[in-house]
Amino acid sequence: MNISYVLDVPITNPDSLYLIGFVQDQLLNSKRLLQSAIVKTESKNGITVVGLPDDPISGEIRELTVYPNPASQHFNISSEANLSRQYTWQLIDQRGVTVLSGDLYQDFSHGAQKVEVGEIANGIYFLAIQTGEKSIVHKKIAIMNKN
Repeated sequence: MNISYVLDVPITNPDSLYLIGFVQDQLLNSKRLLQSAIVKTESKNGITVVGLPDDPISGEIRELTVYPNPASQHFNISSEANLSRQYTWQLIDQRGVTVLSGDLYQDFSHGAQKVEVGEIANGIYFLAIQTGEKSIVHKKIAIMNKN
């Protein structure tokens, strides 16, 4: 019997594939095998994996935590790991105007970086984390200062 099947999983050793077939008694409580066979198959390759690898720059800052959200008077930026590069941050309003900016801590071992926002208007802002001129990560933050 010829069997055609699309392999849609990664195959680490395509020369070690075997096809196993068996015939079992149909009774529910029966565990009796009537016949079985193991046959070596020809070498197969799974589907080609397509995609882009993770960018190491965006990978290390993608896990940044911004809290509290919504923020009042200040918010914090933290990371579980220290950063290997220097980054800057910009707080951008909905018109695209940068209202605050600064350098991002590289060493978070002493705690989170505190950003004061008590002087800016309430609203939804975008926190853009950048290296050079290229924005890598954007996070939304709501500012709701209680006066």
